[in-house]
Amino acid sequence: MLSVRKAREQDMQLFLDWRNDPAVVAASFTPGAIAMSDHEPWFRRKLSSDDCSLYVVEHDSTPAGQVRFDIDGLRATINYSLDAAFRGRGLATASVRSAIASFHAEHGEVTDLVAYVKPDNPASCRVFEKLEFALDGFDARLLANRYHIDLTQQALHGQNGDV
Repeated sequence: MLSVRKAREQDMQLFLDWRNDPAVVAASFTPGAIAMSDHEPWFRRKLSSDDCSLYVVEHDSTPAGQVRFDIDGLRATINYSLDAAFRGRGLATASVRSAIASFHAEHGEVTDLVAYVKPDNPASCRVFEKLEFALDGFDARLLANRYHIDLTQQALHGQNGDV
């Protein structure tokens, strides 16, 4: 069973391990591994920011991945990754959907979600397409596909019919 919770200070190492996973590094817009000395201030800043929400997705009480929302006014950029042990098990779409529902319940003022996905990451492209994000085109600066969804017009229906 999937559940979503807010990230906590004790999740710092977990987030760093996920970030430094080779598959996540390959999909990231920041090349290379991140050192704890760089990660720690970033993580603490994100945890305490009103402009960021960090979530941990758990599968049967085991941390399975993270979803981050960086808020800029009425828009938020979404970023996610799954632990290597949970990839390929069909959990990504449900994980992101659940995190969006938690985020939306907490930040109902945010009306637009944006995702940037490298074209060589078809699995993540499919996740956003299944969640009915619209493909806006290609962002030449990031070299990524840009997806968006208007939360006031679109419901990301899960098993419970919630966003």
